[in-house]
Amino acid sequence: MWRIRIVDLEGKGERGVLLAAKFLSSSIPETLFYFSPKGEIIWQLEAAPPLLNRDGDPFERAWALKHVVVAPLGGKQVIWAALGNDAGWAGCVLRIHGDGAASVQLANAGFVERVCPVRLPDGDFLIVCGENNDYDDAFAALLSVEDPPSCSVPGQRLVYRFSNTPAGTPRKYVLFPKSDVILARKRPYGHACQIVEHLDGIIVEVETGEDGAHLRYHFSKDLEPRYAFPSGNHEFVHRELEKAGAISHARLDCPDLQGPLMLRIWEPDSDWYDRPIPWRDNPWKEIQRTEP
Repeated sequence: MWRIRIVDLEGKGERGVLLAAKFLSSSIPETLFYFSPKGEIIWQLEAAPPLLNRDGDPFERAWALKHVVVAPLGGKQVIWAALGNDAGWAGCVLRIHGDGAASVQLANAGFVERVCPVRLPDGDFLIVCGENNDYDDAFAALLSVEDPPSCSVPGQRLVYRFSNTPAGTPRKYVLFPKSDVILARKRPYGHACQIVEHLDGIIVEVETGEDGAHLRYHFSKDLEPRYAFPSGNHEFVHRELEKAGAISHARLDCPDLQGPLMLRIWEPDSDWYDRPIPWRDNPWKEIQRTEP
């Protein structure tokens, strides 16, 4: 449960309790509390990043904590929090020090759903994921914790702008394709709502339907694409949409499976480019075509 962490943020050898509180009343903002071992509040931080919309106005006080992680950095513990504004379109990643002081590490034109700290040979990084309303796509990004605060790559829709945009840029920004299941369900995009880290890399899960239907995109820890693989429920949702007439082809003939999926990737030195990500294998290809 990411909302509760037992951690020593002060470096005194005593662990306190970090609590990301969500209240029953929507009139009370979500708040991050840090308690001493004796249960005393050491500090509290309201979910209210200092971001301004394109007109220079603060966003509505409807910020939600989507994910909170704690990771060592430079001999100290640093909190990374993913946020989204439930009354608008904005999202961000906050960098929070052990004394509760916070700053924006990433301003994003959409919710940030997950944060995953990773260690690479050249330093400490974050992989984050969520949605981008400027492009109507799910996204993942690679951020160096040593770089200046950054912003998602702007598109053509001026409404999705911050007037106090951070000057830096991500090391890499990835947009995910829309599967035929997402399009058949008449959704603008799938939600990138989970990052799973393993020894050799990370997996970003992009929702395609209800009840856990998603595509699993495998990357190296520096966000280099490796392969994609569908969840079991993705197949089930596809079949249900076939029965409902929302998809006109059988799952064995799905156009998405006839070749690699295409990621849209931005890097500071190359701007946008397309990058294929192959299927690990076609999990449906061995199904008998005589199957009813």
